[in-house]
Amino acid sequence: MPQSLQDIEDRLELLKMTLGMFAPEEPAPIAAELVQLGEEIFENWLLAVGETPVEAGGGELRLLALQAQCAAKEPGFATCRAACLELIDQSNLVTGEPDHAATAERLLMAVAADFHLYSFVTGRLAAGSPGRR
Repeated sequence: MPQSLQDIEDRLELLKMTLGMFAPEEPAPIAAELVQLGEEIFENWLLAVGETPVEAGGGELRLLALQAQCAAKEPGFATCRAACLELIDQSNLVTGEPDHAATAERLLMAVAADFHLYSFVTGRLAAGSPGRR
């Protein structure tokens, strides 16, 4: 069961405000957490429309599989693919070079991608009748 959208928003807000203040060993786990939060954002929507989220793969592959599952139910979710790819790219850059000078900026870009997904999903849920065309 994914954490609530409110908990996800709170975590993203916290990360956005504290991302230059991490210990050297923290960037890679934070990057992985950001991909997981993206998954949980999609899971929340799928559960709200009565769908069982796919379990395929993990991490990046699952994020893309969940996005595709959402898009199959509601085509508007196709626009979320670019944010997913940005999230994956930034996460991979951080994981591959956690000591890079741009690490904090890359993490902020990943947070921004998650916020895009969060805003899209919460907007769909607020509009009512999620998944119905």
